[in-house]
Amino acid sequence: MSFTKPLFEAFKDASPGLVSEIKYEQAPSTEAVSKLRVQQAAGRVVTDIVVSGGDVVGAGIQQNVWLKLFPNHQGRLSNAKNYTAQANGFLRLSEGFAGVVATEYQGPLLNFDPARVKLPARVSPQGLLAWAKANPRRFTYARPPSSGPGRQFLMALPYILGDKNPRDPVKGWSRTWAYLKDLGQYTAPHPASTSETLRGLAQQNYDLVVSTVGWDLGMRAQGVHPLSYKVAPFETIRGKPAQWTVAGHYVMVPRGVTGDRLATVLKLINFMLRPNQQVKMYAAQNKSQPGPAVKGVTLANASPATRATIAKTERPEYKALIQNARTVSELDAETLAVALDRWAREIGSR
Repeated sequence: MSFTKPLFEAFKDASPGLVSEIKYEQAPSTEAVSKLRVQQAAGRVVTDIVVSGGDVVGAGIQQNVWLKLFPNHQGRLSNAKNYTAQANGFLRLSEGFAGVVATEYQGPLLNFDPARVKLPARVSPQGLLAWAKANPRRFTYARPPSSGPGRQFLMALPYILGDKNPRDPVKGWSRTWAYLKDLGQYTAPHPASTSETLRGLAQQNYDLVVSTVGWDLGMRAQGVHPLSYKVAPFETIRGKPAQWTVAGHYVMVPRGVTGDRLATVLKLINFMLRPNQQVKMYAAQNKSQPGPAVKGVTLANASPATRATIAKTERPEYKALIQNARTVSELDAETLAVALDRWAREIGSR
């Protein structure tokens, strides 16, 4: 919401005949779909648009909550034709039930205070397990069903561990599920949110946590984490740099939004995809990730003041890491929902 709210407000200001007020409501991702289902069952849908990650997209597809935006309403979302290749990939993963408003190189990464923890430049899964075993309950990651970094860690492990099929959490993740159960013996209880996890690192409740590029930069920009804190990417069990996951940030429209309300929401989504709106993400969050979903918009298009502010907390090493990274996309929305459910049953409930 931090980087999309300015776009919502800009649409309101530009559309006085359509929108007089926007009411915002935040809910844990694990509760969002159930809240919408209650509205739909009552025949009174009051939520017009939802902003989320792939977890909510998938849960909503499974429970038939979303309107199909593409190709059903593609004609009124003409700015989507300017999507980057990454954004188009995320559009396919959402099966057309969501618009992509931002994309992000995520990691995952390990975040720590080097005054308390010494790690190599890259950390192997065996190395993380050994550290956690030697320092019980000082490592944690947020619950994947309600955390972007938690999800990225979950989705990256099959690649890091060399699983049979990293795109199939049911039949292809035998190493991942075994590893998570083993690691879980030494992991502190999983926080319910990323913010709780990363603030817990600052408060020394934990010494080592899972993060992503965007969250790491956000904690630095907000002053929650000192600039001395470090990050370490993963390496595979074969000692090679691990693939980085890239993620999409989505907007969805619930079933039950019709008529003039639907027409206005579609105009809003199309407005958010204008280059002069996409570039506002940088100033809104004072960091470089997540980034725009349309072609031709980069940090170079941001104002000099915004670029100067971001430069103060940007990690120079990210440029090379991102440029050289082998990347993999998130799981498709429905497969991700299956993986999250299994994690909740077999790992999160322990």
